[in-house]
Amino acid sequence: MTQARTYLHHGTAIPRYASKLSVTDAGGGKYHVSGTITQSEVPDGFAVVMPLYLQFDKGNIARFAATALIGNTTKEINVDVPLPRKPQAVLINANHDVLAR
Repeated sequence: MTQARTYLHHGTAIPRYASKLSVTDAGGGKYHVSGTITQSEVPDGFAVVMPLYLQFDKGNIARFAATALIGNTTKEINVDVPLPRKPQAVLINANHDVLAR
């Protein structure tokens, strides 16, 4: 009879991230942020909380949300955000909050 063993692996992983995010006018002072964020090159249980930022002009960014990513995955983002003006871009990890390639 063989005994099943579970090993806990402690190690390091440096994930790769890609995003395809856009912002459109949703009317009524709101803007719709949509698209995807992909995490790759990590073990199945690897988890991070990825910060999302809005860029209004060069050097002027604001964190507006965060989302959990677990394992190699692509996550859809669809959210309306009330803002005084339209952002130029939606960024992930803009302040290098998460170690990445």
